[in-house]
Amino acid sequence: MPEYLRCADRRNMNQEIIDFNNNNLEGEYFARRNHVVISVFEDDYAEAYIDVEQDTLNHNGYIHGGAFLLLCDMASGAAVHSNGENYVTQNMNTNFMATVSSGRITAKAGIVKRTRSFAICDVKIYSDEGKLLVSASVTYYCVSGKKYSVK
Repeated sequence: MPEYLRCADRRNMNQEIIDFNNNNLEGEYFARRNHVVISVFEDDYAEAYIDVEQDTLNHNGYIHGGAFLLLCDMASGAAVHSNGENYVTQNMNTNFMATVSSGRITAKAGIVKRTRSFAICDVKIYSDEGKLLVSASVTYYCVSGKKYSVK
């Protein structure tokens, strides 16, 4: 089993979710290194979590804001890619409402609007006690079939 599934409760994961993690997170070294696991993968919806560990905390002992942003991006990215097209993150508007220093944080992401060229995803991150920690809106640009270059 790949390293990025080492924390996952694989007994509750169906084969499609395990395959999604194996195939789509294989090149996502940053996400893997930061303990992201996609736990639900459905049409236009996904969930992902991070088990809070020492290396996910900031100098004040709370989960780092970057870990929240990464989790938003990974959960919404899974939801937006559920139609088989290729997207890149274009914009993320994030509201931090609370934080934690231990436990599991879970992102729940659902598509709000999808067109041929973009998709908008709503994301909420909750503590394992169900407290809302982060609310975000993420916009993705569809790059399937498009040629683009970085200059």
